[in-house]
Amino acid sequence: ALVGQLMSLYPMPNVPASTVTDALGNPVSDPVYADALQNGAFYVGDAQNYTNSDNFLGRLDYRAGPRLSMSFKHNLQDIDQVQGGSIPQVSQYPGNGISLTGRNQNFSYNLVNTLNPRTVNEARLGWNRFRLNTLPLDSSLDASQYFKNLNFNHQGLPELLIGGVDPVSSTFGTYASLGANFTAPANRAGNLFLANDTLKLTRGRHNLKLGGGARDNRPEVKNQ
Repeated sequence: ALVGQLMSLYPMPNVPASTVTDALGNPVSDPVYADALQNGAFYVGDAQNYTNSDNFLGRLDYRAGPRLSMSFKHNLQDIDQVQGGSIPQVSQYPGNGISLTGRNQNFSYNLVNTLNPRTVNEARLGWNRFRLNTLPLDSSLDASQYFKNLNFNHQGLPELLIGGVDPVSSTFGTYASLGANFTAPANRAGNLFLANDTLKLTRGRHNLKLGGGARDNRPEVKNQ
């Protein structure tokens, strides 16, 4: 009964008829060596993998006085990606694979103070944020209705190889794998705060720089 329920998640027909035949006229995937297991084409699905990225850049320069200037910069990147999707979305199953979304940001503030023609002080404050979230495409599916020993809901099916292809375990067959791999769901985020100050001195033909800075790196990873 469980196998029947899982097989019903595949689009119909599960295994499309092959237009390639062997010497005897049987439909096969490989016309030279035929199929070692059966006469039928391997599962053929519509890959739904894609990557969308939107990038924004904002900058503001302000001159507060004849010797004082400052600038503000903000970079933003939105990411929307589907990885490993091989089964098209149908009414009974939203598809396998992973949905990856994220937003990366960078903000910086620069202050340049010309103390005199030979002495310039530069101060900078910055913030970098890196965030990526991965979620199985079938996260809307309640896996507990198929596996009674699972104690989570709406996290998607675990990776199920029903004769699917997995080079690690050398498993292969006519059906694509269901669910997502162990990299999802996961939440990854990181914040980097930095501040530095530099004093530039010009003496004749020589340039001298003195300065220092501090960084605070805060990575966060949650893999469920």
